[in-house]
Amino acid sequence: MLFDVTRSFELPASKLGMGHHTLEAKVHAKWGKHIFTERGEASAKTPAIRISIE
Repeated sequence: MLFDVTRSFELPASKLGMGHHTLEAKVHAKWGKHIFTERGEASAKTPAIRISIE
């Protein structure tokens, strides 16, 4: 990979509230044409996880 990006997000349980929640992440990236690469785009989605906050 030419670019390797890692980004973390924290979501406090207090923001979700009590109960059952399903979480998933979606990402979409686009880049332009350069000398070393063609224009392109990519996207991905994580599997959903189910959490319970008591």
